[in-house]
Amino acid sequence: MEKETPSEIANLEKLQSILDEIKEKGDLTGAILSYGDDELIVENLNKEFDSKTFSAMCASIIGGAEGLGQTIGDRVFRKIITELEDYTMIMMGCGKQASLALIIPKTSTGGTIIDNLEEYCNKIKALI
Repeated sequence: MEKETPSEIANLEKLQSILDEIKEKGDLTGAILSYGDDELIVENLNKEFDSKTFSAMCASIIGGAEGLGQTIGDRVFRKIITELEDYTMIMMGCGKQASLALIIPKTSTGGTIIDNLEEYCNKIKALI
């Protein structure tokens, strides 16, 4: 494994800070940022979730959505919203390299995070 440069470490710290802010302000159960091949970048998940498995599952779902978009006129994937029994999940691309997944408990309103996801993705894109 290659050693990360100081600037890469600083960017990882900034990305972690952005994810922590998203989770706190949105009253979320978790947030994860990963590359398209399911490689985890940073995460802030409650202990009930396995970050590696969760990242792989999100990559699979997003890959399917991207393929679907290509088959219907070369459309670009923007966002997936999935409602589960106790959670709502939002998965979205943050540039061509990364994706962001949020776990929102039914008890949360999501705060202003939901309305500002594009802004957060722009901050993330600037660091990746």
